[in-house]
Amino acid sequence: MRSTARGADGAFAIEMKDGFHADGRSLEVRVRAPGCRTWRGPRDRAFAVRLEKMDVPPRPGAIRGTAMGADRRPLSGVRTFDLVDEFTVRVSVCAVADEYGQFALEGIWPGVWRVSLDGDDRRSSFPTAARRPSN
Repeated sequence: MRSTARGADGAFAIEMKDGFHADGRSLEVRVRAPGCRTWRGPRDRAFAVRLEKMDVPPRPGAIRGTAMGADRRPLSGVRTFDLVDEFTVRVSVCAVADEYGQFALEGIWPGVWRVSLDGDDRRSSFPTAARRPSN
């Protein structure tokens, strides 16, 4: 997306980057505001966004997994995880992986995250969903 502009009536116009073509595919628009649920909707027609306020803030989520090297062996010790959410918010988190490579990233807000290990996007980047911990 190149830019958005809001008119006096509150309507937004979304301008896509030069060279962008949807090629018949439907696009999804996502809108997020503090204290509200993320809104998702189609981009192939005019639409109205109505954000729903949350009564309580969302509980933080967690991402759990196994850290593995290029040789598919578990990595242990302190590891740096680079996280990017669906709005391209970037977070860097350090966590300890045990001898089996198992780790937990706690306090991550629920959503879809792209996770890379030790700064290597090529080897270990995958989409994941931070889940609210079960009680």
